[in-house]
Amino acid sequence: MSEATGIHVSTISRIVKGQNVKGPTKDVVTQLAEALGKPAREVGGWIDAAWAQLEPYTPPAVADLMTNEQRAAVDSIIRAFATANRAAADTAKKADELGAAMVRKKPGMRARSKTD
Repeated sequence: MSEATGIHVSTISRIVKGQNVKGPTKDVVTQLAEALGKPAREVGGWIDAAWAQLEPYTPPAVADLMTNEQRAAVDSIIRAFATANRAAADTAKKADELGAAMVRKKPGMRARSKTD
């Protein structure tokens, strides 16, 4: 699975065991889903990814009563939420990548003290 997705073995292992504290990012789940030939929402549901439970957003019918200015304000709020959520997901992805890189990196030589 790691070779098919490019996701580090330890990351996949933590996901399977339910030990990925922050939960996998949507991108990671999407890569796993593609490798498995399954929809990302289905795979996300297997691991209880919060976004997998969400349906596409549809504004309520009364939104038709709003003015153009009100619609623009609501659109701005939605964009702000989406931007914050994307930034949080990107941060989590970078942390996972850093953790995986640290696992792959061989331990270096320990510095010797003057007393050695």
